[in-house]
Amino acid sequence: MTGSSQVWTDFLEKFPAAEVREGCEPCIFLGHNSTEATVLIHGLSDSPYFLKAIAAHLQFQGHTVLLPLLHGHGLCQPDGMRGISRHIWRHQVEFSVATAKRLAARVNIGGFSAGGALSVQHWCLHHSDISGALLLFSGALDLAGNVHLAGFKKWLGKSVLQMPIAVLQDRFGTALIGANPYRYARRDYDGVAEFLRLLAELDQQLKNPPARIPIFAAHSQLDTIASLDAVRDIVEGCGTPTSLVHTIAAANNVSHAQLVLDAPVAASGRELEAANPVFDDMMHSLNSFLAR
Repeated sequence: MTGSSQVWTDFLEKFPAAEVREGCEPCIFLGHNSTEATVLIHGLSDSPYFLKAIAAHLQFQGHTVLLPLLHGHGLCQPDGMRGISRHIWRHQVEFSVATAKRLAARVNIGGFSAGGALSVQHWCLHHSDISGALLLFSGALDLAGNVHLAGFKKWLGKSVLQMPIAVLQDRFGTALIGANPYRYARRDYDGVAEFLRLLAELDQQLKNPPARIPIFAAHSQLDTIASLDAVRDIVEGCGTPTSLVHTIAAANNVSHAQLVLDAPVAASGRELEAANPVFDDMMHSLNSFLAR
């Protein structure tokens, strides 16, 4: 399902950026009614492209869907991600939600990976804006496996000389532009550090959540980036009885980013990222959730 979208020029006028890579622009999928608008926020190092399949599906259901482009992302010539700011990310989400509120009676918010964390933070800070639901896809509310947020707090404020060698290699290593036209070739240190600061803020904000809200969360058991347990925790602690966690079994072999793709990402005649083989099942669960 491809849907019909247009570049979101008002967003680019509000948040001017250097030249944006083709296919990475902020965009709008206009729905056929004024009942539902949904803001979906992309993840760290990628672009709105990764949410277009879900946006097209929601557009078919009548939603208007807004896909902002986060500060420092999707650029033709990024200078690493130096100067990146989670505060600007937050302003961009606020602008997107304000636009959604003008377009529809009910507003949903959500996102992929780090975009999921940003959507939850907006709900924590401005819960009256969100009259609909939270929609999380591989939501990165904490890190997966044995790597936890608390462990990163020790080096977030340290000097470059105190950082782990792997971080130094990342910061001063290969260029961000690689084979994939829709995401950077790696997660840059500056972007990761700012995202971890965002998670630290969110960790505190969720200790006193503002209310309960319907939550849809789709997550793979094989996700090695974002914690499934953290997603289950927010659904249990903040979700309403209609909330739904759609868990993709390990047997389907779906990775973190693959979850949101209904078709492979290809360039120069080769496949760079595989599609989610159970994408349609995930959308069926989303439909069931929204129908409630």
